[in-house]
Amino acid sequence: MIEIDKVSESNLTSIIHATESLSQIVDKHVKAVMQQIEENKTNEKKLVEEYEQRLQSEQRNLNTQRVLFETLKSTKNDIKLLELRPELLDNLNKSLGNLYRLEIPTTTGGRLEGLKQLPGLQESILECGRFVKSVTGQSPHPQKRTNSIQANSYLFFGYEPINEENMKIIIDTIRNNKAFTKLKIVESEIKDDSLQNLADALKCNTTLVTIDLGANEIESSGIKHLTNALRENKTLTTFSLVDNEIGNDGAYHLADALKYNKTLRKLILCDNEIETEGAEHIAEALRHNKTLTTLCLFDNPIGNTGALVLANALQRNTTLTTLMLCNNEIEVNGAKYLANLLQHNNTLTTLGLFDNQIENEGVQYIADALHENNTLTSLGLYCNDIRVDGAEHLADILRNNKVLTALYLFENNIGNGGALHLANGLRQNNALTTLGLFNTDMTENGAIHLAVALQHNQTLIKLGLFKNDLGEHGEQSLIDALKTNKTLATLGLFRKSIKRTDVNHLTDVAEKNNIAHESNNIQYEIEINLTERLTDVIREIKELKDLTTYFDDISHILVDNVWNAI
Repeated sequence: MIEIDKVSESNLTSIIHATESLSQIVDKHVKAVMQQIEENKTNEKKLVEEYEQRLQSEQRNLNTQRVLFETLKSTKNDIKLLELRPELLDNLNKSLGNLYRLEIPTTTGGRLEGLKQLPGLQESILECGRFVKSVTGQSPHPQKRTNSIQANSYLFFGYEPINEENMKIIIDTIRNNKAFTKLKIVESEIKDDSLQNLADALKCNTTLVTIDLGANEIESSGIKHLTNALRENKTLTTFSLVDNEIGNDGAYHLADALKYNKTLRKLILCDNEIETEGAEHIAEALRHNKTLTTLCLFDNPIGNTGALVLANALQRNTTLTTLMLCNNEIEVNGAKYLANLLQHNNTLTTLGLFDNQIENEGVQYIADALHENNTLTSLGLYCNDIRVDGAEHLADILRNNKVLTALYLFENNIGNGGALHLANGLRQNNALTTLGLFNTDMTENGAIHLAVALQHNQTLIKLGLFKNDLGEHGEQSLIDALKTNKTLATLGLFRKSIKRTDVNHLTDVAEKNNIAHESNNIQYEIEINLTERLTDVIREIKELKDLTTYFDDISHILVDNVWNAI
């Protein structure tokens, strides 16, 4: 439970003592009312009804407080915690005072419905008191108390519109609490005035290193305030604006700030309506900026021309190591421009081109460039309409390139012919550690080609083949290859069905051999003989660390290197 500076230790102690005293008062009320009912025979109906109403009103108030306290205990919205805490304590104090002043009526044979509610009311009060006490932590010394949010250095607000009062709380918190290093405000419809106030606070802030303002409907006018802060801020290293509406004008303001900022390392601008003009602004900034290492422009229609201006700028840039251009409407010509970049740039290590349309011809340009490039280690070409010929070009990379360690080809129809080309390349490769071939239209023959390659390759650590109909014989060929291969640590296979009992048996065997085995949502059945052969192989292969069988409702993707860069 988090600690809020606005509430002093003495106030918390007072509340605790008040709740304990109130418990005694309620006990007294219970005994007194019971005694009155026994002793008094006069029916003072009106007085009884008034007391019932007052008692029930206080019960409703305390029930409301209980719900709010429970919300406070369970929510992970830190700013809401900061906002509610003083109000809850104040309301609890008022409820305590009202109950203390509540007089028991003198009745004769009267019936008080409230009496049945008194035990529950008492427990509600005690629970509130226990909660308030828990906020102070276990240690009686404030300086020794721990703060779970501070320990994570994370301040979060999201999923509801943010008003001026909430923003003021955020600003006061980051000004007064030096433990927070990350601020995340998402889906909160931040208005320009609030962004202006936040920007003013960021100018002199010396603790925040990460800001995430995703999905806040921020436009160019709002981003202008924040870029003014970027010019002066000396500590921010990561700035994320995913799913906003900054457009080309917003890209201009950011680019201008990047010319002066000396600390920002990661800039994430995915899905921001940035077009070719915006890409030109960012490219101009890259010519001058000497600190940015990661640039993500997913889901912005910059097109081939956008790829060209970025590629030209990066030929002179010596700091950017990760460039993510996914779903940017880049086609063959765009791939050609980026290939030219790879021939001259000696800094870029990760290039993501997922979900574009570079096709086989575009792959050839990139493959030719990698003959000369000695720095790129991770290449993502997911969903680019790459077929057999494209796979042949990539196999040529595997034969000649000595630095590429991760290649992702998900959702490309390379088929068995493409698998054969890649397998031939793997037999001569000593660098690649991760190969992702998820949903590549491969069948049994493709699996057999790769199995042969695994018998010769001693470098590959992760091989993802799920969402391919490899068949029982194809999968068994891969498993048999592991008798010879001693380096593969993760093998992702796809099976439509498997018996739950068989998986339990396989898991037992895996645990005995110190092998991590994972299976999810098992719903179907397969003949037991495949699983039995698999367990036999596992007994023989002590070096295999992770053998994972994937099913048709699982879409895990091995993209560790690419996504970790983001």
